Amino acid sequence: GGLLSHTAARPGVVLIRDIPFFSTAEDNLLPFYGRCHVGYVPAGGAIVGLSKVARVAEVFARRMQTPARLAADIAAAIDEGAKPRGVYVVLEAAQMGPFGPTPRTAEAARGCFEEDDVNGGG
Repeated sequence: GGLLSHTAARPGVVLIRDIPFFSTAEDNLLPFYGRCHVGYVPAGGAIVGLSKVARVAEVFARRMQTPARLAADIAAAIDEGAKPRGVYVVLEAAQMGPFGPTPRTAEAARGCFEEDDVNGGG
């Protein structure tokens, strides 16, 4: 089936934390790894199965990209597949380098979590 797989009993934010990922940065070809956190507001009470969210993160992490684009790709895929009211993705990562790991963070927002909508725009 598709991304929709369960029905929520109550409306609210669904949060999936600590999804592990490993990827390679396209700008310097160095690996980065860490945890992905995904929050979304279901539309119409339909929620996405936890394993499907983790699978989306895993599929996009296999591509060479930047952490910011990885977060944006995950948010876009969940937004297009599940059609929630909003999606917010946070990556907490470490990028390997010649002097040890460097902390990297990235965020992406869609729908009701976008900055324009925070102040009542949508």
